[in-house]
Amino acid sequence: MHNQGPFLEAKNLNKSYYQGEIEVRALVGINLKIMEEGVVAIFGPSGAGKSTLLHILGALDRPTEGEVIFQNSNISTLSDNELARLRNKEFGFIFQFHHLLPEFTALENVMMPLLIAQGASRKDRVRSFPSGKLKQRKGKIEEESLRILTEVGLEHRINHTPAELSAGEQQRVAVARALANSPKGILADEPTGNLDRKTGDSVFELLLALNKERGKTLVIVTHNETLVERIAGLDSGRVIHLRDGKIIN
Repeated sequence: MHNQGPFLEAKNLNKSYYQGEIEVRALVGINLKIMEEGVVAIFGPSGAGKSTLLHILGALDRPTEGEVIFQNSNISTLSDNELARLRNKEFGFIFQFHHLLPEFTALENVMMPLLIAQGASRKDRVRSFPSGKLKQRKGKIEEESLRILTEVGLEHRINHTPAELSAGEQQRVAVARALANSPKGILADEPTGNLDRKTGDSVFELLLALNKERGKTLVIVTHNETLVERIAGLDSGRVIHLRDGKIIN
């Protein structure tokens, strides 16, 4: 593994919102670089701005001021549709509470980002796929989704809905979904926060393997000090410590 250059860069990021007439400054003057193929922990107490920073880096939200540079291009000026395409192609997202679609199987949940990338309409993204070209694409997408689920150890659970899966299995489906479009980076918000220690360690090892074996850049929001210590000990690891919306280390 080697770092080829900046994957994401934040330049003077500020984010504010209002609670009534009171301005809340969620991020204050954030400047950082995340290198390709690195593993970065964004660490700090609740309310420090960790998730806000992750969402802005992943183009899920816009800063009040400042720029986000993705592979040397300023994405802050992109339209909402352009940002949506960027997110779908370049970033895989994992959240604490999975956000899986409850009515769909594990396989169908992983297929969704691929179908969106292929241009399937919202009406088409259901079990009864139409015939013709979309049906042909569906076959290839289903094959790729099965491959990814096998990679995360869930080939025996592909036809189960989220309610039929354990919390750890649900999070592995979320990891597989994040990998669906072969993104360059994975952005994870408390990916082990809703899991017991053993299951959380298993999911964390899976993420580290994706970094080591497939060169995926990892950006992980966490308040888990054990995970932070492990990331800090990696050759490619870095810890960004936030407090009150500011980087303090």
